[in-house]
Amino acid sequence: MRSENPDVDRLMGEAMQARRWYDFDKALLLLDQIVEIDPSYAEAWNQRATIYFHRGDYEQALEAVAKTLEREPRHFGALAGRGMIRLRQGSSALAIQNIKAAVAFHPYLRERALLPPQY
Repeated sequence: MRSENPDVDRLMGEAMQARRWYDFDKALLLLDQIVEIDPSYAEAWNQRATIYFHRGDYEQALEAVAKTLEREPRHFGALAGRGMIRLRQGSSALAIQNIKAAVAFHPYLRERALLPPQY
C-alpha cells in the first residue's frame, strides 16, 4: 500500500477509506487519479479490481487484475482475486489454477481452503 510518491500514498489512503465505507464511486475516482499519476503502481490496479468485484462487474475486475499482474506478476492478491471471479463465473478449473498460483507465492493465503484436498 506504499508507493514512492507521497501524493499517491495520500490518495490511496483516501481510496481505502472510501472503500471501507462502500463509497465505490469515490474510491474509483481516487484510484483513477493514482493511475494517472503513476500507472505502474500495481496496487492501485488491484484495488480497482477489488471494487469492480464488489460491484459484480467481473469483466472490468478481470481487466484490472490483468493490469495488476502486468506490473507485478507475483501479486498473490490479484491471482486469488482472479480465482474468486472465476468461481463466481462458474469456471472452477480456472479458479483452481489461479488460486494455486496465488498459494505458490503465499502458502497461507485464506483462499487455499477453496482448493480440493489433493492440492
